[in-house]
Amino acid sequence: HSAGRPHLVAALYQSLQRHFAGTKLIASIEASEAAADGAATALDAPLDAPGPHSQLFSVAADTGLSAARNFLVQRANTPYVYLMDDDFTVGATSHLDLLLQRLVTDGVDIAGAVIPQDIAAYVHFRGFVNATAEGDLQLRYGQYGRIGGCSHVDFVPNVFMARRAALVASPWDDELKLGEHEDFF
Repeated sequence: HSAGRPHLVAALYQSLQRHFAGTKLIASIEASEAAADGAATALDAPLDAPGPHSQLFSVAADTGLSAARNFLVQRANTPYVYLMDDDFTVGATSHLDLLLQRLVTDGVDIAGAVIPQDIAAYVHFRGFVNATAEGDLQLRYGQYGRIGGCSHVDFVPNVFMARRAALVASPWDDELKLGEHEDFF
């Protein structure tokens, strides 16, 4: 999903085709303004896609990440989906094949990637989700152990491969426009 940054979606598409030719991209772009009559643009309006292996949809202004992600997961027609933010691209070392292997072999619902820039900055954005006495959620680095050579954690960055059925069964909270990460995991 992108809030008006189609050039980033195009760059993501190009990187997918360069490194994983034929991989389909489904993305949404928020409308920059409401319709002339003041009504919000409806979800599901197709836009010109960046290439033959892509679909791009216009969604209402201020739709937010959660509703847009749920919308896109519903439109996917594969058993597995790979979620990325619009300002990411894939490269030769992205290894979508290894993430897919973890889902198939280990039976997990989500397999997340480690982002090299995070590691270089000593950011470990994966671990435990804990509830405080006040009912707030906190993210804390750590792991339960290993499954198939991967860390077993409660949350990963917004770069992951998942079983589509799991995302349909446990969707994002449509009311959360931003800050959906803790709630989702």
